[in-house]
Amino acid sequence: MSAQFYSAPAIEGYYLHSNEKERFRQHLDGMFHGQRFRHAVDLGAGQGFLSTWIESYSDQLTLIEKNPYYQETLQSQFPNAKIIIGDIRETTINKADLLILSHVLYYLPCEQWRGLLH
Repeated sequence: MSAQFYSAPAIEGYYLHSNEKERFRQHLDGMFHGQRFRHAVDLGAGQGFLSTWIESYSDQLTLIEKNPYYQETLQSQFPNAKIIIGDIRETTINKADLLILSHVLYYLPCEQWRGLLH
């Protein structure tokens, strides 16, 4: 099913009036400046804002997003990335140097957090 049949998540309205994503990206630039990652994974990639940053620091990029609303956007913006539309709790990642979970964990019960990261 095409992403056009899904409505935008409510968080998109929040982002229209927030500089949070840009501030987070600046913070990451300061933390990881000059580093290179073999495999980076964005868990909950959304529209790909942080994925763009991650892509510039990694050789291989995997994007995992549950909401099909973002599928076409991610596929067009990241043609070389592995894109998985599905639940992060049902996805296996063999090995990664960098995991980004921005606006993801609070959608899950706290008791599932630790299992997700192992």
